[in-house]
Order: sequence, then C-alpha cells, then structure tokens
Amino acid sequence: ICLNLLIRLYGKRETNNRIFGIIQWIGLSAIILVGIAIVTIDQLVTTNITPFILACIIASMFFLLNPLQNFFLYLAGYFIYFWAIGLTQTNTAVLVSNRINGIISVVLAFTLSIILWRNAIVNKEQEQQLEKQQRELEEKNRLLEKQAYYDNLTGLCNRRLFREMTQKEIQYIKRSKVSAYIMLIDIDLFKNVNDQ
Repeated sequence: ICLNLLIRLYGKRETNNRIFGIIQWIGLSAIILVGIAIVTIDQLVTTNITPFILACIIASMFFLLNPLQNFFLYLAGYFIYFWAIGLTQTNTAVLVSNRINGIISVVLAFTLSIILWRNAIVNKEQEQQLEKQQRELEEKNRLLEKQAYYDNLTGLCNRRLFREMTQKEIQYIKRSKVSAYIMLIDIDLFKNVNDQ
C-alpha cells in the first residue's frame, strides 16, 4: 500500500522520473522476494507455491516497467526462487515440480506485464493524440471567432461584434444605473482609405 501511494505521488511529477523508477524497482523486487520467502518457509509444511505465483502476478499488474527491465527482474527472481526453494524442500519430485511451476508463473507474469505495458503505451499515445486534436480544435475555434467578429481587410471589429458589445454595455448600464454615451465618427472621403 505504501509503495502504491509513493508511486501515485511521484508518478504524477515529471521531474522525479528517477525516483519513480527506483521506487518501482524496489516495490517489484520486494513483492517477489516476499513471495519467495513465504514459499521457502512454507515448503517445510506444504508443497504449495501459491504465494510466489501471486507475488509474480501482483508485481506484473501493479508495476509498469519496461519489458526488458521486467525480463531481467523476473529472471533474477526465478533464480533466487530456484535456489531458495531447494533449501527447504527435500522431496526431489516435489522440488522439480515446484521449480517447473515457478517457471510457468514467471512466464505468465512476464507476459501479463508485457500486455499491460503495451496497453499503457497505447493509452498514452491516444491521450497525446487527443491533446493535439484539442489544441487544433481550439486554434480553429479562435480563427473562426476572428473571422466572425473582425473584418478581414481592415482587422477592425465588424457589426456583429459591435452589436454584441453594445448589448453587454446596455445590460451593464441598466444594472449599475450609470450614464453612458456613444460617439459616432464619420470619415470624409473614406473611399480613398478603402482603396489604399
């Protein structure tokens, strides 16, 4: 739980990628090592390797590491499991069976981690694509608004924007009960301005 909280805390900060990676490595290693320790001790009583299987699956589900990193981590975890289980299990047939089942659980966990990694990558790419499309849409909306409210030739406000601004001012004047004035200017020989 503590590792999960740390990952969520540091995973949101882009500046702490190194700390985030170290926390993931420690968490994944700790879960696998705890599973190995429980199975090793449990071999004195029963031949069950369920804690190791669960540790591998939990590690693959909660920690998204690069598949190459996962490969080496699971490989190291299996070699430790292979060695540790031999310390307490004396029955050769059970030992071989548990070691083979350990390989299967590591392969399953590694496969699951690859699937989840790929899924996370696809989700990230889709989020980036959506953000890009959102930015493009906002830019197009700004352009449309400019075209709707400003004259292309002069860059001045057009009648539509003038009417909207006037309506807002009239509403403000009515609410605040203040005096208002409007000034109209007529430019002589405006055709010359337009022509130039």
